[in-house]
Amino acid sequence: MIAASPSLLAGASVLVVDDDPALRALVCAFFECAGCIVGSAPDCAAAEVRAGAAAWELAVLDIDLPDGNGIELARRLRALAARPDLPVVFVTGRPDAARRLSIAGVGSAVLVPKPFASAELLTAAALMLGD
Repeated sequence: MIAASPSLLAGASVLVVDDDPALRALVCAFFECAGCIVGSAPDCAAAEVRAGAAAWELAVLDIDLPDGNGIELARRLRALAARPDLPVVFVTGRPDAARRLSIAGVGSAVLVPKPFASAELLTAAALMLGD
């Protein structure tokens, strides 16, 4: 995989949703260091509020959230933003075949299994944004 340089993502607005506060902070830091405008939320409900407050260009979503499923959240975020093509990077510690198939049906999405390196996540994000 080709590593994404921070300049490829500079200025992109990214919403990070993960219930693990340490991982959420780390992922936000990855994107901030790449020059992104970053917002975050710990669960589906907070993510939906954040979705209505800004025009996000990319969502990074954990699949297993305390109040729902990241795959369903992606669909709701797209509807809230009136952007059916909102790119999504899903992250999960359980990248089984069923999850991979579910994500394949979402469109404009990719899965990055946990644990991941910053370069892996940023490269996936850059590819989803078309860079």
